[in-house]
Amino acid sequence: PLFGRRRASTLRARVRHMTRFLDWLRLRRSGSTCYGVTDVLTYLHDVGETAKGSTVPRAAVYAIAFFEKAGGAEEGRRTYWDPLVSATADAIEDDLVKQHPTRGETRRLPFLVVVALELVVVDSAWALYSRLLAGFVLVSVWSCLRYDDSRGLNPSKIERRGVYYAMPLDRTKTSGR
Repeated sequence: PLFGRRRASTLRARVRHMTRFLDWLRLRRSGSTCYGVTDVLTYLHDVGETAKGSTVPRAAVYAIAFFEKAGGAEEGRRTYWDPLVSATADAIEDDLVKQHPTRGETRRLPFLVVVALELVVVDSAWALYSRLLAGFVLVSVWSCLRYDDSRGLNPSKIERRGVYYAMPLDRTKTSGR
């Protein structure tokens, strides 16, 4: 397959980064989108000056690599293979990490909020939608699901198994599907 096991969000990110790179090239080269290693290095430095996230330079290199492979660029003309490109991306990334501390892990819900959600789920006085939403949040918290993981839940595959339900995930961040 052309895109392998890449997720839609990964493909969108690659397109977004490559579009920015091509727009930058057009402005710099009077409309031309032909580029070489020097252009990629200059772009990485420009991105490094304005980037808010520490992984932006690496993402730009990944986007260029993806489109050079998918576009069938000759192996000798692929800019991402140049060791200076990856070294520059790493160096800029290291500088950005020092300038902007990483976000760290997501804040956990307070204990009382989790208890309140559990009470909503079992209280039939609440509207069914509210109970379902509270149950969804609880399942996400209990199983440490990311938002994208929950999108891989196929409602037609939910099975009732006695006092609990089995909810297999079709796609997760680590499944590669």
